Amino acid sequence: MKRTAILILALLALVPAVTHAAFPGRNGAIVYGYDDGSYGWDDQLSDDANFVEHSIRVRTGRYDSRFLTGCTEVYLQDSACERQPFTDPAFSPDGARVVLDAGASLALVNFDGSGFHLLPAHGQDDGMPAFSPDGTRLAFGSGAPIRYGRPSHRSVWISDTDGDDAHRLAGGDEPAWSSRGWIAFVRQRAVYRIRPDGTGLKLLARNAAAPEWSPDGRQLAVSSLATRDRRTRRIISRAGVLLMAADGSHRRLLRNGEPDGPVDIAWSPDGRRLLLLGEELTTVDLRGRLVRDLGESYYDGAEDAWQTNGIAWQPLPR
Repeated sequence: MKRTAILILALLALVPAVTHAAFPGRNGAIVYGYDDGSYGWDDQLSDDANFVEHSIRVRTGRYDSRFLTGCTEVYLQDSACERQPFTDPAFSPDGARVVLDAGASLALVNFDGSGFHLLPAHGQDDGMPAFSPDGTRLAFGSGAPIRYGRPSHRSVWISDTDGDDAHRLAGGDEPAWSSRGWIAFVRQRAVYRIRPDGTGLKLLARNAAAPEWSPDGRQLAVSSLATRDRRTRRIISRAGVLLMAADGSHRRLLRNGEPDGPVDIAWSPDGRRLLLLGEELTTVDLRGRLVRDLGESYYDGAEDAWQTNGIAWQPLPR
């Protein structure tokens, strides 16, 4: 009996520890922030009118999507809907909830569109949210209240998912929370990482933005910004997606076929692809080869204007 117990304990020691996060998982839906404005004649109002939609949408096809949450309105003059953006969605680890930038504060909504509620604002324009690996906390960017008419520097904050117990972590923005406990963020065109308790601050990449961790937390993808020497105009760093290990080593650049790096990046929950938001919305493999073109990410016409603001890929349990 004693030998059997020892054998069982030895076998259990070989089983990987189970984390609270659902990553890596199966690939679910893609959601994105959507801003649409058009101008034309409204038959019911018998007048020229504007149409505006600020929303989070779920992509169902190359050009098709369904409304998840947001604001839609036809108006003649000033509109509250026009001043209420819905951008930068991020999924909970189980894929059941979405946190988003809803203007001055963050908001939570269930993936079926129910349960929408605003969280309390903690500074000037809370935004760029991310869930913790266990789904109990949020990281987000925010600025202190504006003083003397000037916007303040932004900082990374952490709170519970109900917005309580909020505290400032570090100066910066665009936080991304890995399944291994690191928070990557952007400060002055550079990407850093830090622990949620404020320890371990480290510079990972200069001239970079839009950090996004792989589902297993072993890799980080960032948007590499093209830079030139001020005197010679020689290219110092090229634009694209820079992949690296979690400590900033083993770097390789994936060219995304556009003059600038992507505005936003999302990993597929199975860890095999990247969703890139640039002039086009595309998925690429980890060698940078195009897997799927999902269409233009913005349109600006004489009477219509729309654009995509923020992307996320839903994780589903295996």
